[in-house]
Amino acid sequence: MKGAKSVIHRLAVLFLLILSPSALLAEAHIVHHLIRAELDPHRSHISVTDRLRVEGLEASALRLALNENLEITSLTADGQDLRWREVAGMEEEEGVRAIEFNMPRTGESFAEVLISYEGVILDSLRPPKEAYARSFMTTSGLIENRGAFLAGGTYWVPTIEGDLFTFQMDAVVPPSWEIVSQGRMDARYEQAGRRITRWVAEHPMEEVYLVAGPYLFEETPHKNVRIQTYLYDKEDAAELRARYVAATKQYLDRYGRDIGEYPYAKFALVENFWQTGFGMPSFTLLGEQVIRLPFIPFTSYGHEILHNWWGNGVYVDWEKGNWCEGLTAYGADYTYKEEKGHGEAVAYRRGELQKFQDYVSGNEDFPLIDFRSRSDASTQAVGYSKSTMVFHMLRRLIGDRPFREGQRRLYEERKFQVSSWEDVREAFEEASGEDLSRFFKEWTTRRGAPQVTLAKVEAKGGWRGGYVVEGVVGQDKPHYHLDVPVRITTEAGEESLTVYLEGREKNFRWKGEARPVALAVDPDFDLFRKVHLAEIPVSLSRTLGADSTLVVVQNDGDEALLVALGDLAGQWSGPGTERVEGSAEETDLAGKSVFLLGRTGLNDRFVATLPKGVTMDGAKWVLPAGEFTSADHSLVITARHPVDPDLSWTLLLPENAEVVPSLGRKIPHYGKYGYLVFQGTENVAKGEWSSGESPLYVKLKVE
Repeated sequence: MKGAKSVIHRLAVLFLLILSPSALLAEAHIVHHLIRAELDPHRSHISVTDRLRVEGLEASALRLALNENLEITSLTADGQDLRWREVAGMEEEEGVRAIEFNMPRTGESFAEVLISYEGVILDSLRPPKEAYARSFMTTSGLIENRGAFLAGGTYWVPTIEGDLFTFQMDAVVPPSWEIVSQGRMDARYEQAGRRITRWVAEHPMEEVYLVAGPYLFEETPHKNVRIQTYLYDKEDAAELRARYVAATKQYLDRYGRDIGEYPYAKFALVENFWQTGFGMPSFTLLGEQVIRLPFIPFTSYGHEILHNWWGNGVYVDWEKGNWCEGLTAYGADYTYKEEKGHGEAVAYRRGELQKFQDYVSGNEDFPLIDFRSRSDASTQAVGYSKSTMVFHMLRRLIGDRPFREGQRRLYEERKFQVSSWEDVREAFEEASGEDLSRFFKEWTTRRGAPQVTLAKVEAKGGWRGGYVVEGVVGQDKPHYHLDVPVRITTEAGEESLTVYLEGREKNFRWKGEARPVALAVDPDFDLFRKVHLAEIPVSLSRTLGADSTLVVVQNDGDEALLVALGDLAGQWSGPGTERVEGSAEETDLAGKSVFLLGRTGLNDRFVATLPKGVTMDGAKWVLPAGEFTSADHSLVITARHPVDPDLSWTLLLPENAEVVPSLGRKIPHYGKYGYLVFQGTENVAKGEWSSGESPLYVKLKVE
């Protein structure tokens, strides 16, 4: 995930600044910051002096955005003291204000503004509005004894929205702390009992990060890059460092070879005291639990490093849509699966389509050009899953070599520049020699996805021997231009053809020598489309993403458990959610996905809907992953809805009251699974159910 600034918040501020009449008077922009920042963690306090280089002065008034908790102590321009005023109209934007002042009339189009300010920054960590896969606690910025996190969304440096600037920063912290920011470490020393580190960003940046804490700092050179680690002083620090330094070298070499030279002087791994997975320019911020997960160096870590090419190397034009998350996910998460084998790649693509199917309803859908950043499961399904599939279809359309060349061109031509979907299109057009305007228009400016259908399939013997298979592939409106893969399974093997579908439907005809036995349309999920529910297994995400949900809560038994389940039901309740105690009638179930929390009057009926071979009684559960006792395990299990087969229902049987809050936070991260088993709060087993028979698959009988 790129960065941590609140994109939506910053865009709202930008629009307010643009709409203000006085802002229309000035076209000024900041091109350089010269910053000295002193942090006092015990008081959550910061003191800053910032010398701004401002260019493009066309009017006397200059307006800046700044954190409302920072009090200005001095403001001068070209040596003259200035008076500033707070501008009305920013009250609805929590934590930020606009200040305005008149510049001295020098006749020049540039000036230096020296501003000093100080105050407390402590926006306490809070959960996201909705838990979803890869969601984190959030803050706009904080300074405390465990560490400091300041970013663009903190507005801790004066900001003119949309500016790209270079900077030099001297940051001062206690001697036991270290400081991390973008760019190159130019100096690091102790003076008068304090740690001082100078960071220099020579390339244009969108924001200034300041991350600090009680770290062990080490550095390893690798070719032209300094690999740095900032880890807490724990027993496994040396082992963690060795593991991540080795992985960093591999990723830097890989993406440098495939896309272009790494754009920064260093890459730093930084441990964080709350659970994050952020990718900033030239460093990543990983939570202290996340960083110790054994699979992270081989999965998410590469994703964050790749963001230094996409998002932190070539910047996103936020007003025109965030393309970088899809391209990064495709080049990292998806590609790692593809390298493991064909089956892994197919499962990944099916999973992306399943997320869109389960989490994105009509009123939650939007075009890719309107995606800014993820804030819940539906925005993630559009901005990550749909975008990933669009890049997959683009690669299939133009071919592997032009796709690789398109990435290289995009990086070479747009590095350190704000770039849009149009810039992405132009790079791939140059690489492929094809006009891709229709492709990008259809897939980035429309909401939704096509529904592909199969009809009138017949298999016949040919006039002169051999066999013929005919049928019709169709789609609903609005019509897309689809290169639909069709696979014919014969007694001699598999054969393929592509149906070029432009309108409502298209006839196809296959001729071959071997007897055909089956036909499948898009069997490997290569198209971004609405999947038929029979194509995907029933899973937690189908319940989690439902528009209308019934929560049935246990209402007798252990009092502590009842309280914990009641609290969880409250957290999971919102618009479209109905809550009942103990049991529910048949009419209550209709049209709603269902959560059964604890032992309710519907549990026996739930067991009857489980797949064959899965059994549950009061003491033991038999699942594909093994046998588990209810006395020391918690179970989360999903089955097809008893009334509506297109829906699902999910049962949670917790081991005890103590584990319920943790399970409530963890369950949304396991959306693709059909069942989960926890021992305490640790997941010890999980699995997916098999899918049904797809309507895009037909067994053939030759006439």
